[in-house]
Amino acid sequence: MYRYVVFILFICSFAFSQKYEDIVYLKDGSIIHGIIIERAPNRYIKIKSGKNVFVYEMHEIRKMTKEIVKVEQKTNDDKFYSLQARISANGFGNFNLSYLFEDIDEDVYTGFTGGLDLIFLKTKWMNFGVGYELQIQREIVDDGGKFGFNSYYIILQSEYGFTRLGNGNFHGDNIFTSNGYFNLSGRGYLSYGSLFEVADDSFFEISWSQFYGNIDFGGDRMYADYKTWNIGIVISL
Repeated sequence: MYRYVVFILFICSFAFSQKYEDIVYLKDGSIIHGIIIERAPNRYIKIKSGKNVFVYEMHEIRKMTKEIVKVEQKTNDDKFYSLQARISANGFGNFNLSYLFEDIDEDVYTGFTGGLDLIFLKTKWMNFGVGYELQIQREIVDDGGKFGFNSYYIILQSEYGFTRLGNGNFHGDNIFTSNGYFNLSGRGYLSYGSLFEVADDSFFEISWSQFYGNIDFGGDRMYADYKTWNIGIVISL
């Protein structure tokens, strides 16, 4: 008995959740959509359509029906903003340190980066937003020291590509004098690349990134220029 009551209540709630409208078909071919607000049997009806109220004699009417109002479903493209999470692998990069007239070009092992982008303005041709990313510390092949970076940036994004431009902060181990994320000197951050849609709200990313600025290395302040290729996945939340 309880199951039948629950089923009836479910059907009733579904029925009452639908929106209906009255449709009046006139003999002259006109079709009026709205809500009948007054009805005099065999004489006339009043129907409200938008902000207007119309009165029709029964001899003018061919038939009257009641139908469900179709409600368009909104998609993610209707959102004013969107949040995107991404993770990428970084490889084929080098870490260049310059001090006075000495250049040290160090190769680095593959690393990983996590990022979060907030797209707050969408236009027909370009989206605008801000973001933050953090690269897990990567090890330098020869010296064994570890470094990473975190960065804040603005992002310009089209349907197939993007550009990120902002400020980066290096962080490292004891060779780089700090285990913190903001203590080492930092400067600019630039990244650009392409997006390839692999599923709804999911993209494959290929990008090139560069970080440059002054850092502390072994007690000396050096100019650092780090470049790397990245591949990753971006998901719209």
